[in-house]
Amino acid sequence: MKRGILYSWKVMLCCGLWLWAGWKAAGQSSPVHFTTRVQSHTVDLHQPFQVQFVLENAQRITAFTPPSFRGFQVLQNFQSQQTSIINGQVSSSYTVTYVLQPLRAVKFTIDGATATVDGATLHSNPVTIQVMAGVASNSNAGNSSAASVPQASMPAAPGFMPPDEGEPDLDQFPGLIRSGDDPMEVIRKNLFVKVDVDKTDVYQGEQIVATYKLYTRLQTTSDVMKVPAFSGFSTRDIDLPNPPQATTEIVDGKRYKVFTIRKTILFPLQTGKLQLDPVEIDNRVRLYILNKPSRHVRHTDPLEEFLKDPFHFNPFDDPFFDDPFGGGSGITYRDYDYHLTSNPVTIHVKPLPEEGKPANFTGAVGNFTVTATVDKSSLSTDDAGTLKVTISGAGNLQMISAPTVNFPSSFDSYDPRIEDNFQKNSIPFAGSRSFEYVFMPHAAGDYTIPAIRFAYFDPQAKAYKEVETAPIVLHVTMGSRASTAPVDFSQQHMLPDQLAPIHLSPLLWLHSDFSLWQQWWYWLLLVLPLLGVWLWWRQQRRLAWLRTDEALWKNKQANKIARKRLAKAGELLRQQQEKAFYQETSQALWGYLSHKCNIPFAELSRERVRETLLQKAIQPEQVDALFRLLDRCEQALYAPTTSSQDMAQVYQQALQWISSFESQLKK
Repeated sequence: MKRGILYSWKVMLCCGLWLWAGWKAAGQSSPVHFTTRVQSHTVDLHQPFQVQFVLENAQRITAFTPPSFRGFQVLQNFQSQQTSIINGQVSSSYTVTYVLQPLRAVKFTIDGATATVDGATLHSNPVTIQVMAGVASNSNAGNSSAASVPQASMPAAPGFMPPDEGEPDLDQFPGLIRSGDDPMEVIRKNLFVKVDVDKTDVYQGEQIVATYKLYTRLQTTSDVMKVPAFSGFSTRDIDLPNPPQATTEIVDGKRYKVFTIRKTILFPLQTGKLQLDPVEIDNRVRLYILNKPSRHVRHTDPLEEFLKDPFHFNPFDDPFFDDPFGGGSGITYRDYDYHLTSNPVTIHVKPLPEEGKPANFTGAVGNFTVTATVDKSSLSTDDAGTLKVTISGAGNLQMISAPTVNFPSSFDSYDPRIEDNFQKNSIPFAGSRSFEYVFMPHAAGDYTIPAIRFAYFDPQAKAYKEVETAPIVLHVTMGSRASTAPVDFSQQHMLPDQLAPIHLSPLLWLHSDFSLWQQWWYWLLLVLPLLGVWLWWRQQRRLAWLRTDEALWKNKQANKIARKRLAKAGELLRQQQEKAFYQETSQALWGYLSHKCNIPFAELSRERVRETLLQKAIQPEQVDALFRLLDRCEQALYAPTTSSQDMAQVYQQALQWISSFESQLKK
């Protein structure tokens, strides 16, 4: 009993000392400070860094408002709390940390945060951040209490930065998805490609401007995988900046960044329905994922809460800190591959009207003027002149052909040289095409080059029009020498007023007394190819004739094989190899019969050979002589007692039988 009472007094004494220490410490607490801290004021464009808002010695926090962070993306935020008692002095700090990703390399000023502490409104100090490319940031180092960034934000490709930069309201950020959102649907609504054409109903040869654009509200890196081929069109591409530069367009009330992929001026070459091929783009899209915030669990047991918190108060128990900006929620990201294809566009091309078409119309469509000049209006018959006809305007200039020029009959003229002077990146396509005609008069006098007429079709007026130059008057005097033969002045290496030299003597490589047909080797070279062709033709006919009769071909082959086998038997005869000789002779005869009788070697028999030979009109006596010869060879194999004379006799009989057989077949 006494022991229990003593234990109770000890517990009460400890609790009293604890409460007294807390009251003493509270009475000696330090003033409240609210500061903004960064590890470095210079950060790298592609490296996340941390900004901390620190409240020191705050008793009760009822509100906290972060700055807008314009020019940065908020990747993550979290808070921490620390309390210490040193020599009776109580100090506490509450830190809210934001992990930021810079969006562009400029100098930013981050405004201070606002907090309400014990009913008073406090403001932290602003900080200046210089964002530079290629500068390592130390914002994540040196603070053991700060959490590290789970991922580093991959920089977007130039010109493909996410829209709504620095938007403080995450609900307005199109690249943010929450739990349950379909990423592909988010991408589809905020990333697309389209083709803009200024007109879809045109005449043949009338120019069209086609522009392929990529619209995005997301952070994406894009690669064009397939460009349109523009089949059925003549094209002129407009030069675009590299890398692409973004513009802004409002589509359905939403602001998009727009990148022009290709811009081309098209001239249809045929009538009917022509289709502009789609463009295909592969995209790597980054979406940010907002993790569900974790709310603080409030303790319902007062004693447990008292024992866990010696000051019986946690300033972050305020419901404010369940907000995504202040309640410990995290933002991560994920990259998605997304393929885009533009919709095909159909162009309706109408034929040019036949009514009112001038005879000199050559296919020019647009709006043009024509001028003509000569390099000199007075010249002699020794001189060459140049007429320059220039067609200027807007339209299908690259398809314009040379106009007809009616030079005087005493003039020699040559095909024109074409020179283009097109305006780069002009819309509509404009410029000029010049035709330079070189001419040479042969007689003195005053001449007039008639007006040069040029016809074109104006698609705006839907009518044909003609323009013409003023007539050109030329005064020609007699030169010191007259030209007896036309000279080609169209070569580009000759000046317009330069005459080609006249050759008064035979050329060095030509011998006037040389006659090729009088040379013997000329006729030999002429006859040899003909003789070779005739021999080749005769041999081919002979081979073709032999192959048409398969049996005849086999007979010829069999005769060669049999003689070869007997030739080998003759060699064995000279070597006096008795057994090998008879074996070789027997095999040669049976092989010969197989080919001559057209019987497979495996199916040979005396009865079948006899029947076949008799059908071929071979005398029965000769057939019997063959089998006697074969029997003699077989007997010699098993009873080798013959002499060299017997071997020679067998060899001669075999040759005679084959020769006799061949003679009867040829009859």
